[in-house]
Amino acid sequence: MPIHFSCPYCGETTLVDDPFAGHTGPCVNCGRLVTVPSARAGYSFRAAVQGVRRGNYQLAIIGGLLVIGFGIAFFAFYQAVGKPALLAANQAAAKRTCANNLRKIGQAILAYQAANNGNFPPAYSVDAAGKPLHSWRVLILPYLGSEGQLLHQQINLNEPWDAPQNLSLAAQMPRLFASPLDQNARTLHESNYVVITGPKTMFPDAASRNMTDIKDDPASTLLVVEVESNGKSWMEPVDLVGNQIDFQIGGDLGGNHSNGANVLFADGEVRFLPDNTSAADIEAMSTVAGHEGVERPRH
Repeated sequence: MPIHFSCPYCGETTLVDDPFAGHTGPCVNCGRLVTVPSARAGYSFRAAVQGVRRGNYQLAIIGGLLVIGFGIAFFAFYQAVGKPALLAANQAAAKRTCANNLRKIGQAILAYQAANNGNFPPAYSVDAAGKPLHSWRVLILPYLGSEGQLLHQQINLNEPWDAPQNLSLAAQMPRLFASPLDQNARTLHESNYVVITGPKTMFPDAASRNMTDIKDDPASTLLVVEVESNGKSWMEPVDLVGNQIDFQIGGDLGGNHSNGANVLFADGEVRFLPDNTSAADIEAMSTVAGHEGVERPRH
């Protein structure tokens, strides 16, 4: 079997028949005398280095394929399990934040009531001619802490909400007036929390309700509901008109959460109405003296 060996002087690789093993002769390339090894030259240092290099390349290719395979498997796992779990966690956190927003709004409304002889804020304030000026959200600012108080002091309540001085303050909308899931509400300064107006509701337009006006259970009488942003400034005296809405979650109500909507009741409690709550039940909850037999919503 031919012997494969390299010249120690020039590195030229040569094949020599077995009978010449151990013999000395001139290198075919450089002419210098070299001795043919008795063992196969495949075990020469140079050949060994080349073998190691080839082995490293193979290991690198195998390693790269393993990394790619792991990456594909991880991506598939994330899409199937991780991403839905992350979205669910984000939804749950947003739902809690939304409920906290409504809870703080409820506390401010009840503080307004306590400071105004037991009267809830009207849906909007009016001027001497009866023209709407400011929404109830502006009226409860003094009860939203120091930030709300400072903002309220800068608003001219005798001028309409869109007077230049007042309109310039719209960008300072308190964050709790926006749902964490509605980017438009935060960037365009629109509120996700509105009231239902009308003669049978808690907010008969510019008139104020007193707790004694509530003949139904306050725990099932709607005070504030959650909606998607609708292009109206939080300062604008515009809410939902009771005889113009469908009372459906996913319709005129809700829209920020996938399976229902947060609402605030007249007892100051926040509850989550599932999206299968009937429109008839929600309409009944919006009235103060309908004597409807509406089941107390659960948390």
